[in-house]
Amino acid sequence: MIKWFFLLLFLIFVYHVREVFPPFIVGGIIAYLLFPLVDWLCRRVSWIKPPMAVGIIYLGTLFTLIGLLVFFGPQLATEFKDIFDQREEMIGSVLNQISTQTPLTFDVPKVTSDVMTSLENAGRPAEIMHFGGVISKSLLAILVCMVSSIYFITDSSRVGKFFLRFVPEERRAAVVDLSSRMNVMLSKYVSGQLILIVIMSFVSYGILFFFGIKFALLIGIFCGVMEIIPVLGPLLGIGLATIVGCTQLHFDIISLGIPAALFLARQIEDYVVVPKVIGHAVELHPLAVIFAVLVGEHMAGALGMLIAIPVAASVKLILDSSYPTPQGEHEEPKQHGGFLAWLVAKFKGNPLDRRPTMAGPLDDQAEAKAEWAHTKNEVTNEKMAEQISGLQDLEAQEIKEAALIKLEEKKLKSAEEKAQKAAISDEKAKAAIAEEREKEKAAIAEDKEFTNTQREV
Repeated sequence: MIKWFFLLLFLIFVYHVREVFPPFIVGGIIAYLLFPLVDWLCRRVSWIKPPMAVGIIYLGTLFTLIGLLVFFGPQLATEFKDIFDQREEMIGSVLNQISTQTPLTFDVPKVTSDVMTSLENAGRPAEIMHFGGVISKSLLAILVCMVSSIYFITDSSRVGKFFLRFVPEERRAAVVDLSSRMNVMLSKYVSGQLILIVIMSFVSYGILFFFGIKFALLIGIFCGVMEIIPVLGPLLGIGLATIVGCTQLHFDIISLGIPAALFLARQIEDYVVVPKVIGHAVELHPLAVIFAVLVGEHMAGALGMLIAIPVAASVKLILDSSYPTPQGEHEEPKQHGGFLAWLVAKFKGNPLDRRPTMAGPLDDQAEAKAEWAHTKNEVTNEKMAEQISGLQDLEAQEIKEAALIKLEEKKLKSAEEKAQKAAISDEKAKAAIAEEREKEKAAIAEDKEFTNTQREV
């Protein structure tokens, strides 16, 4: 009872100081990203210690960012300047296009005036002071992130041992195994998300640049960064790119190619890139992903949306470890929805079986499930046959070894018997020879005695 009371007090304390945790959480994420590089550097160069390796990686990252700014900075600055100079015209153009092409109506001058008033108020001294306070807090948070990431890397084993002291000894092995699996899962997820951000930023920029959309670089980066937020983030990126593109192209037929191309890129990412980069790291149902993201946003805002999926996946691992699936009950293969998945399933399998049919995605899914069950039974039978064959081979080997041992024992026993018989025969021969010698001596003595007697006579 006392233990649960202190646990409740600890949770209340954590809730009241929750605003302090974001820099440390981000520092932990950075540590997850840097740890493989730090480990690689320390193993390749013996005199490099983890703190020095982290410093080298930070410097390399800084120089990389400077290079990117030198390469893309002028274009970004130009796009920011154009947005600032043309903000009033852009807002009016978007509203006019929406009013013309859709049933929605806006009082364009009023809405434009309200937006411009808000932008002008942002330049007042009070707002500038508030912005300055935000900048100072952000710099402090960045410093805390960097320092905490260094300590997370250098003292990771010490931190693990500290928390392991509070775990009962009989459950420590299970906790260590669970923590290692969580570590692998989080590392795959975080590093994979960063790779996806870079890929989708360049892909989105290329699509928008191909259609001749202004501010293609900014919108492309926005689409890539939105990959951090599962499910909802990519939709926001595609929505913004569609609105800006269709507005600039005046809702022509060509403008419909922008959402189509971005949607196709998203499908390719989901079914080609993500399995290679992240794999099944989290193994969460799409509804669970959406629920976790919404709960994270409600509890911790933007940061909650970022960490919602790793936290939900960690909770799933804990539940799977505490309440494992009973034997004989196996999860069915994951059926990813979407047109591309249906198209891939449609053209998989034996080419002779691809007959024209009216079956839809649901029938294909049922057929895929039946095929998976058949394959699972075949694999199970093969494994059982291999196990039986292995047991038979092992049993035959044991029988052979036992027969060899018995044969050796028989040979040894026969050799001992022969040696004993030979020893007995030697003793008998020696005794017979000694007896013959005694007889000869007695005969000689008797002859001498007879000879002496004859002489005396």
